[in-house]
Amino acid sequence: MGAVIVATVVDQAVTLLVSALLEPMSRKAAVARFQAMIWAGRPPEVSEAIFDVMRELAHDLDYFEQDQKVRKEDGSYFGHKHLEDEIRTSLGKLNALGIAVPSDISVG
Repeated sequence: MGAVIVATVVDQAVTLLVSALLEPMSRKAAVARFQAMIWAGRPPEVSEAIFDVMRELAHDLDYFEQDQKVRKEDGSYFGHKHLEDEIRTSLGKLNALGIAVPSDISVG
């Protein structure tokens, strides 16, 4: 039964990341939902290695800013292209840990 829970939590996270990657209009909401899921803490059924990848990404996504004017005010903020690169890289890391990623998504 535990494996089903792992698949559900991790699948939800991957689904949110893919949504953020492919749907720019709902990107901010998908990122916020992904971060909320991660900040809620690691479910005991999810390995630390997998959760570490997701937690690192959730932290990095704090610096995503859609508004170019705001990004110019602080060099630590980044825009859409960098967000896409961060997500692809993390999906690649998750895939290397055995997590299924949609085959039509190129990962880093």
